[in-house]
Amino acid sequence: MEINTTSMNNEGRAGRFTSSKLFNLVKKGRSEDFDSKGLKYIQEKAHECRFETTLDTAPYNEAMAWGNLMEQYVYDQLGYNIEGVDYELASKDTLIHPDHDFWSGTPDLVKYFNGNLKSISEIKCYQKRKFGLYVDCMAKKDVELFKKEYPQEYWQIVSNACIMGVDYGEVLAFMPYKSQIDDIRDIVNNMQGDAPWKYRFILEKDVNDLPFLPDDGYYDSVNMFEFEIPFSDKILLTNRVVLAEERKQSLL
Repeated sequence: MEINTTSMNNEGRAGRFTSSKLFNLVKKGRSEDFDSKGLKYIQEKAHECRFETTLDTAPYNEAMAWGNLMEQYVYDQLGYNIEGVDYELASKDTLIHPDHDFWSGTPDLVKYFNGNLKSISEIKCYQKRKFGLYVDCMAKKDVELFKKEYPQEYWQIVSNACIMGVDYGEVLAFMPYKSQIDDIRDIVNNMQGDAPWKYRFILEKDVNDLPFLPDDGYYDSVNMFEFEIPFSDKILLTNRVVLAEERKQSLL
């Protein structure tokens, strides 16, 4: 399996408002159009315009490396048991909104049904504690509850749906079964290129220190929640991003 090690520090993101951070723009402040987090995010984007690059360096920790590997591992297992469904991995490319050049995003997957683009999917491969809470919330199939409990993940989906021009989003949570750990370790052991060191911990740690599910346990390895995105939320987010761009331009 080829692992995507492309840095997110690219020209498609520099100075642009990106899907994973747009939850910062949704809330209004008491005396401002944006709260303190939103104003800070807008200022960061203004600075990126001046530096002509993103401010964030490529981060690394074991949880992020695990998530990156699992994102591509689960992709190989999707769609085969659902008639008419096909997935396409999209996380190597940053996409720019067709109508708003200052807005970009990088969806994990795009989902097709009978050959037609239907939705965007965001894969989350959290550690055990958050995985359990996340999947419990997903299982309720309640869009408003999901929006309330996981605003960052929700507005990321809404943003990428706006960019892709689709009306549906899908939440996908994955954790491997214990029986899959040997397969995952084989992938790491045979990894090529200059990034295998990022994943060596998967070989070196005791299996009980890795995020896995017991086979035939309470949780499924692959969990999905597809929903129609309220049109009002797409309009709300679009208006907030446009307003944020106006504020950003006033700082330049």
